Formats: sequence, structure tokens, C-alpha cells
Amino acid sequence: VHPVRVAAFAEQFGQGAGSNVVWGPIKRWTLESEAVSSVINPDFTDAEAVRQFDKVRRHVQCVFAAKAHLWGNDWNPQACGAEGEEAILAVNVALCLPRLMRFCLMVKQGFALDGFVFEVRGKSYSSDLTSFALTVRRVLAGLSAGDPSGTDCFKGKIEGRGWYFQFAREPFFVTTFAPCYDESHPRFQFHQSSDSCFILLQPEESFLRHDLPPDKPRSATSWERPADVRDRIRANFRRHGREYRIPETTSYPPADFIVAPLDALHDPPVRFWESTRQQADKKESSAINAVAFPAPHLGKAFYQDELLRRRDLVFLKTNEDESIPACHVKAQRRLSFLSTPPATILYSHGNAEDVGLHLDYIDALAEYTGADVFSYEYVGYSLSRLAGHSPSEDGCIRSIDAAWRYLVDEEKIPPKRIVIFGRSIGSGPSVDLASRSQVEGTEFSPLDAAGVILQSPLESGACVVMGGTAATLGYYLDIFRNYEKIGKIKAPAGLICPMHIRLLPLYFGQHPM
Repeated sequence: VHPVRVAAFAEQFGQGAGSNVVWGPIKRWTLESEAVSSVINPDFTDAEAVRQFDKVRRHVQCVFAAKAHLWGNDWNPQACGAEGEEAILAVNVALCLPRLMRFCLMVKQGFALDGFVFEVRGKSYSSDLTSFALTVRRVLAGLSAGDPSGTDCFKGKIEGRGWYFQFAREPFFVTTFAPCYDESHPRFQFHQSSDSCFILLQPEESFLRHDLPPDKPRSATSWERPADVRDRIRANFRRHGREYRIPETTSYPPADFIVAPLDALHDPPVRFWESTRQQADKKESSAINAVAFPAPHLGKAFYQDELLRRRDLVFLKTNEDESIPACHVKAQRRLSFLSTPPATILYSHGNAEDVGLHLDYIDALAEYTGADVFSYEYVGYSLSRLAGHSPSEDGCIRSIDAAWRYLVDEEKIPPKRIVIFGRSIGSGPSVDLASRSQVEGTEFSPLDAAGVILQSPLESGACVVMGGTAATLGYYLDIFRNYEKIGKIKAPAGLICPMHIRLLPLYFGQHPM
């Protein structure tokens, strides 16, 4: 058993080196005494958490829950002399690490184990949804910080579709139960204890062993005549009045379903991984996004008439598995046997438009420049918006990264033949790309691009929305801080900023350069 990474673990709980939690005894006693006992007696199916969770297991509507083989922790409110609820929780998480590690090892060895239950005891930990979400975050973040494999999954993009909780390189499906939910809720804990909440970690091997079929959207569920185990589980919860939210796609962020909202069917997901301050910042940031990303609201029929009929239409996948359309316009070749390969313009469109609205423009751009034009869409615009995605700075960056990978890896276009062109807000993803030495998923560097063209570029998103002084106050909410990145661009750069057009002050075009 590897040592607990005490500093990282303490940081997750806000504990300093001089806190009342005695980290030395935790490290020594946990990883020596407990580890030795786990080898001597490797069966923890009779752990206190398992006994406490038994009523939930027997009454929950999951068809194989009653026969599940579980391990769990033993809650100790006085371990290592900890004082205060936060410190007590931190100590109990630390004490659980060797046992969870042993659980993972046995799962990998083929033992029929279906889950590990972590019980947290104390009314303040789950008296309401806010405190319960905080408890779940602290437990999972603490376990992740003490992961012996060194992989802290809480440092990844938790809100992403590809994220999942893991420990010791074992992926887990996480379900939680708490007394803050009423009897009609699927996460109801059946009055097992008025002050106990539970975090259930289910290894993927368990689902395979119980022949659980692949996930499917809600619309594919056979409610009246269940066709498989997954249908039976869903129908069983509905029949008992505890129906839960099932997405209409199989590509969704797993973290959204770890802590359920009070109204399981209609309330938005609980972003348990965010602190109260982060959630407040998110609300303020969404106000900037609402102004910064006024994506056109057009129906699918509009795109069917032109965009979806184009032969040069391709669809890209971002690293979050989002689908975005793009058009690869090929310029007409003249004396192609004598000419060098044409340049390709990687075009990032401006605001209040989308790829379906500027088809005439990119066709003309290819015709008059003699260059190929690759115009991609941002996540949350046009067809991506119709698929339920919302625009954001990160979404724009993921989109241009997908476009770059497509050009250099699939189309085999060398960076020295690519000109990065951004207009208005498109200068944000363009500057970000051109200033980076690498893009995830490809070995070709944007620093080697042939050139960069910025038309009416922004200094930053907040400067446009709030003005320079206000933007300084809202620095951490600012988007597309071009002024910080533009100095890192190595390729030749050109600026287009018409003097007679005042949509954006000329200052925003001059200052970044």
C-alpha cells in the first residue's frame, strides 16, 4: 500500500500543516496497522457501513441490489483525536484508503464484489442538499487525492462527458443516498438512520457480471414489457413512484448524476464538485456568456435548405465528444500541375452568426484568395445548439482544436500551409490556438502555422462587454484574454480593422497587437 499523499489530501479538506488533524498518526496508523489487518482478514462484507446500508439495499428498486456483495468503511467519530466535523470526515476518509485499495485489488483479481459503501454519520453532513453535496465532494476529492496510483481524477474536467470517478485505476459508477430526500425520491435512504448518508462506489466489473446491457436513451426504454435488465430497473423505479431522470442520449456527463437534485425529474443537475464561490462565479460568468455568445436561434429547417445539402460538409468531434459541423471549401485549381499546394484558411467566424449563415462568404473567400477555406462551427451554435449544447469560451477552444486536428491529421495538411483567420469573437479561439505549442491529440504544433489574420479582434470578452475598468475588476470572469496570449504567437500576423466600421472601437483592434 502506497503512502497517503498527505499534502494533497489536506488541501482537499482545507487543512493546513498546523491543523488539529494529526496527519502523521493518520499516515502511520492507517497504512501500517489497517493495511496489515486487511491482509489477515480481507473480508469486509460485515463492515459497519454495509450493515447500516442493508435496509437501503433491500428496499431500493434495483433488481440485483439485494444480492450484491458489498464492502464498506467503519465510521469512527473519535479517530486520531480529530475535532470538528470537517476534520472528523477527513480522518475517516484517510482511514478508508487502505481498505478501498484492497477492494480494488480483489476486484481486479476476479472476486465477485459489487460495491464499496462509504457511510458518513452526522446530521450536519446531509441535513439539506447543499451540505450533502459538500460532503460528497469532500469524500470523493479526498479519496482521489489519496489515490495510490497518483491519478487525481478531481483535477480533470469533471463536468465533461469523458470523466468518471476512479481509484487505483479502477473506474467506478457512483450513487449517493441521503436523508434530505423524501420517500418518493430514488435516492431515499429509507430512514435507515436520521443522520447517515451513503456514497456507493460500484466497479464496472459488477455491471458486466450482472449482464447489464449497454446504456440507451430514455426513448429506447421498453416500459410496459422490459426487454432486458436495464429496462426492468427503470420500470421498477417508475412502478414504485421513484422514477429518476434518464437522458435522451448516451453521451452525457456522468458527474451530473452523482448527487441527485430534490426533484429528480425536473431540477437541473447538482454540480457538487463546485464550491459555493465557484457556483457564484459561474452565474456571473454566464451573464458575460449571454452577451458574448448571442448565437442565432434558427430552426433545423434553415440548415436543411443549404448547410446540410453541401457536399463539402463534414462533422468533427471535440475531445468532449460533441459533434460540430464544418465546411471544407476547395478553391478552383488552375494549372494545378504547375502550382504548389494551396494554402488553407482555418476560419473562425464572428458573433451573431454561424457557419450556416456565412456560406456565401466562405465561398467568395476561397474564390478570391485562391486558398482552400475550412470554416468550423462553435459548440453551442447552429446544429450544435439544436443538439442541446450551450456556447462558452471552452466550447470555442474545443471546437478549433477539433478543426486543427482534422486539417493536420486527417487531411494531412502541414501547419506551414495553414493560415489561422479569426474575425471579431473568432479572434479568441484563433489567438488561443496560434499561441499554443501543442494541441491535445496531435503532434503538429500551431506555432508552425503559415500565418495569423485577425479581423476586428477583441482585446478580451470583458473589455467589450464591460469596458476596460470594469473588466479589470472582473478579471477572473473574463473570456478570450487575447492581450495575454498574442505575444506568444510565432507565425507572421496581420490585422484587419476597417476605420469606418464602429461595431467595435478601433482600440480593441489596436491594443492587442
